[in-house]
Amino acid sequence: MTTTTLPAGTWTLDPEATTITVTAKKLLGLVTVPATLRLSTGTVTIDDQHQVTGLDVTIDATSYDSGNPKRDTHVAGGDFL
Repeated sequence: MTTTTLPAGTWTLDPEATTITVTAKKLLGLVTVPATLRLSTGTVTIDDQHQVTGLDVTIDATSYDSGNPKRDTHVAGGDFL
């Protein structure tokens, strides 16, 4: 794996190349449910020490995908997102 150090500044995230991964725990934390969401827009700000100092994203809540269509519809509905 190759890493790249970005210069300080505010960078625009590419929605086509960015995936947001979340993990929810259920049943007292015994079961984890991974899911992905699509980024609509986003920027990340990096300081002179190469630390992330800001993150501003808009996520498409209807893109929630855990691989279980029934759960996905429920989570993307009004009860959660």
